Amino acid sequence: MTLSLRTALQIAEAGLFTYVALWFAMLYAQRAAARENGLFALVAFGAAVSALGTALVVRAHSLADASLGQRLVHAGVIGATGALALLIDELTERNRSGSIWSARLCLLFVCLACAGGFFDPGDPAPSYDGSFSATPSGRLTPLGVAGLAITVAAFLNATVTLGRSARQAPRFRPAFIATMVPLACGVFDVSSRILGGPTLHLAALGGVFLVVAMSHVLLERLVDVD
Repeated sequence: MTLSLRTALQIAEAGLFTYVALWFAMLYAQRAAARENGLFALVAFGAAVSALGTALVVRAHSLADASLGQRLVHAGVIGATGALALLIDELTERNRSGSIWSARLCLLFVCLACAGGFFDPGDPAPSYDGSFSATPSGRLTPLGVAGLAITVAAFLNATVTLGRSARQAPRFRPAFIATMVPLACGVFDVSSRILGGPTLHLAALGGVFLVVAMSHVLLERLVDVD
């Protein structure tokens, strides 16, 4: 079976994110004191899981086929957001009590998403009509809407924190700008899905900007430490 361009693109993204996750996990294994490398490995791994889930959803022809993909998308995005909140506080040297609670809440949501609590696999989303732009997906449950809304809020809070640090430390500016891309894409995807619009899966593409920019920040930080 041939892969569509969208499916191939998502698989390529998953491979890229996985490579980045393994690279920074290796750096963390060599320097356990550099917690930011381990946290970013979790961010990249979450992005890889989400991209892989998106590929499964894009290839699906029914709600049953899309169920696993939806679980991976939700779990990956939420898990990456929790790790990102901790990462940004680690880089900016802020009090991490708030981000720790955000990460714990995201971990709970990851478990619920993996269990399928964020959507109803027997109830098609309004956008499902079998067309190219509207991939099959179950309707978000109230828990799913609340969970994704809280995830967006946590991501927005992390972005604001990074933006404040970028005003004083220019090295954070590329990463701050890059966080705006997946944030805007995620808000569009969630809003479009709730309102019954096209399912374009822009969030997975927006994650590339964040991963590349944050990799640059961390590698520059590693060189400075050396």
